[in-house]
Amino acid sequence: MEHLSAAQLVGYHERVLVADELQRVGRHIENCDRCRRLLARIEQTSATADSLWQELSGHNHDSIGIMTPAQPTPRQARAAIIHLKYVVASVNRARPLLAIGAGIALLALLVVAVVRYRPRALHEQTAQTDGTSNRLPVPEASISAGPDTRSGTSLPAAGVIVASVVDNGRTVSIDDHRNLNGFEGLPGDWQKSIFSAMEHHRLHLSAEALALKGQPGNLRGRPEAGTRFELTSPVGDVIESIRPVLSWHALDGAVSYEVNLFDSAYRAIASSGPLTRTEWTVPFALQRGRVYSWQVTGRLRDSEVISPSFPAPEARFMIVEASSANDLRRANAVRPRSQLLMALLYAKVGLFQKAEGELRLLRTHNPDSKLVKDLLQSLRAAGARQLVVPPCGSALH
Repeated sequence: MEHLSAAQLVGYHERVLVADELQRVGRHIENCDRCRRLLARIEQTSATADSLWQELSGHNHDSIGIMTPAQPTPRQARAAIIHLKYVVASVNRARPLLAIGAGIALLALLVVAVVRYRPRALHEQTAQTDGTSNRLPVPEASISAGPDTRSGTSLPAAGVIVASVVDNGRTVSIDDHRNLNGFEGLPGDWQKSIFSAMEHHRLHLSAEALALKGQPGNLRGRPEAGTRFELTSPVGDVIESIRPVLSWHALDGAVSYEVNLFDSAYRAIASSGPLTRTEWTVPFALQRGRVYSWQVTGRLRDSEVISPSFPAPEARFMIVEASSANDLRRANAVRPRSQLLMALLYAKVGLFQKAEGELRLLRTHNPDSKLVKDLLQSLRAAGARQLVVPPCGSALH
């Protein structure tokens, strides 16, 4: 994507472009993160210089030189820009080309001053007033987005890289100045999660999802020697679908099956009726954020077997909450798609199988990365199952 020139950005900020050009530049800014960030920096700097302009407004309007030191600081440079803006505004209504030329000179003056001094204090002041800032508060420290070398803008100086990974063609890293590089456009809470995982080599796992696994309960049949069959999916899982497919292994000699679904208070909410296949789709939408239990009765010619049966744990599952489902859709739309971000979000909501799948893909591009290896290990150590493709339903034998 081509980016706007300095003249176009300043001209748009000062509203001195002709109407057609203003509309075209505005449309570009809506779709370009780089140009939108540059425009925001210009607008923020303009706001902080208003009080300084009031102090300097008594100077001769034809004497720009006396307001611009030989080595201007960013505040002094901005004061000169504001001063020149008022001078240009008085004549540019009839001379748009002159206004654009003046804009180029003004932006150049600002860039020279910022590059010379790189004032960390000015950046921090801007971050406090900008809700989209990439500086994230964490205990006893702060995280900030690293230098944006693609756009040429000057952000906090980069430190020594302490962890990095290649994420679907994008290099993501953190340094000893607590900068996160490679994800400057993401929401702040996502950046904080990425930084924490890269710093501690550990995923944040859903406690609710872990509690689903291996729990004893009331919905278990009597143990029957030689006639047991197992439920396969979902068992102890968090799932995305609000109309899940429940599946199980075949029972030798079964004539039919019947599935019963229960809410968290063990109230029956659905029954399949007689089935001849080893899967059943819930016929209505379940509620997000809720826990459900289920069991299958396999009917033989002269008896029946209920699964799960003791000592197997109760078959429970939870459906992803609506807010988490929205986050996953938003993250899937990030381009290029981030395997690291998706793994973190999947683990956070309890979709452990999908989180492991993303980390496996990430490992193909980082085969020797201790970071990726440790993230996988943290997932497995917490009891998450390895990635398994559930079998399709099969007919009765």
